[in-house]
Amino acid sequence: MRICLFFLITVFLMGCSSTESQRQEPENQTLETILNRKSVRKYKDRPVEKEKIDKLIRAGMAAPSSR
Repeated sequence: MRICLFFLITVFLMGCSSTESQRQEPENQTLETILNRKSVRKYKDRPVEKEKIDKLIRAGMAAPSSR
């Protein structure tokens, strides 16, 4: 099972590689975002805008689930 998963991830990453002259595809942008994320250790004491909360809720509702 682990070998299968490793193989699938490897194939996915190889397929996502592109040269600078190619237009960046949405899959590459998603992968870039995931790889460039940062962990937040401190939070500011300020409210989150309602528009941002609504956008996150809509994204969560549209995300795939395990069932």
